[in-house]
Amino acid sequence: MTDKLLSLETEIENFGKYFDNNIRCILSAPFGEGKSFFLNEFEKTRSTEHDFITLYPTNYQVCDNKDIFENIKRDILLALLTFDENILKQFNKSKQDLLYKAIIGDNLKIADFLPDISVGLFKIPVARILHTIKEIIDQYKSDSENSGNPINEFLDEIESGKSTIYEFDPISRIICEIISQRQNEGHKIVLVIEDLDRIDPGNIFRILNIFSAHLSQWNGYDDGSYNKFGLDKILIVCDYNNIKNIYHHLYGEKTDFTGYISKFSPNKVFSYSLRTRMTEYMCDTIDSFLNNRPLSQILASEIIAKSNGGDNHYIYNFRNIIELIRHSVDLVDDDGLYFPLKQSDQEDSQLHISKNIPMLMFLAICKQFSISYEELLTSDRNSGIDMSSVLFNLTALFYFKERKKNETVYFDGKHYYIPLNDYLKDHFNGDSVELDVEDRKINGIKYYPTKMLYYSRINYISVLKKYEKNILNIPLI
Repeated sequence: MTDKLLSLETEIENFGKYFDNNIRCILSAPFGEGKSFFLNEFEKTRSTEHDFITLYPTNYQVCDNKDIFENIKRDILLALLTFDENILKQFNKSKQDLLYKAIIGDNLKIADFLPDISVGLFKIPVARILHTIKEIIDQYKSDSENSGNPINEFLDEIESGKSTIYEFDPISRIICEIISQRQNEGHKIVLVIEDLDRIDPGNIFRILNIFSAHLSQWNGYDDGSYNKFGLDKILIVCDYNNIKNIYHHLYGEKTDFTGYISKFSPNKVFSYSLRTRMTEYMCDTIDSFLNNRPLSQILASEIIAKSNGGDNHYIYNFRNIIELIRHSVDLVDDDGLYFPLKQSDQEDSQLHISKNIPMLMFLAICKQFSISYEELLTSDRNSGIDMSSVLFNLTALFYFKERKKNETVYFDGKHYYIPLNDYLKDHFNGDSVELDVEDRKINGIKYYPTKMLYYSRINYISVLKKYEKNILNIPLI
């Protein structure tokens, strides 16, 4: 099967124009629409000129409100330190001590439990950075322990919480210094805040407030042309409608949400949905196995519908969905799946059914995603579809296999066929069913008389149930 990528060129191009023309961006899409997949693909196109730092506010759920900004700054700082290992080595002993104290305090073991930070497309182990800082600090241990050291006194003040709004001002300045250095080297720094609408409502708007205006001690006024810390771009990823509904729930329906959100970004939100594209791509993938477009569309729509919720967390990931579909063939047990074969000039033998046969793949895909094929095929949503024709095409081969408890296949030197009447066994003509055979494997029916649809009385569900035993009940991927 030829593998093709889910092309996002048009969407990436359109978002790129929006991204280039705004320093504070909002990418909006409902949960499960594929925005993380899209964002990863977009970042790949900008990786040579942009440094992406991705924060996940869900990591701050257990923090007090007053600690959120400090945690954000800590994670931004850690991410910046990973861009170049020489950044740490450029700092003097005072800044090294300040960094270490601000990030971890006196307990190095805590470093092993901090979540890793996403920098671009890579996960960075936080513990490695902190251990590096510790090694450098140890070089100045005797100096830092001297009594009366002003750095120690300042750090003690931080640790005791005595400082007020300026408690992490030196850390903020270090962040600005690193960002400025990276920019001078030709890099653009982008802060991405993922899943903002999936955290405590109060924290949502605290984070927006933090990044809506630059602290007054730097430029005193926010005109929308400058980001906190000098970041080139800030990108919020969320469901914009969720944020709006939460805002009105907290502050009342008559409050001006548009005016509020414009403080962060006065420009339009970029709304994105990959669901339609995902469904089309998934349908194409399924149809490469089923060769039955209406049924492939029904099955793809059902899988997408299931991605909205449920216990099967893997189906939230589009790549995993496609892999599950492609690996469904591994669930098929082809034991006993053959037809007796009668050839004119050779001994009788067997003609085996391919594991990729559409009906078996349909059953396997349903098993992969815990879909009841009986409910799916009898659903009212299928109105307007000629289900008799769809199901006949799906089950016809197995109907013939069961018609006389292993119907015989005949080969006349050119065609493999099943005669509809006994007297046609030695003469292939238009009243026989021709099979699609390659390397002595039956891949399906190549031809059948149109009238066959009308006089064959197949109990489609019973045929499916009979061969459900050939689908293994084992987890894959």
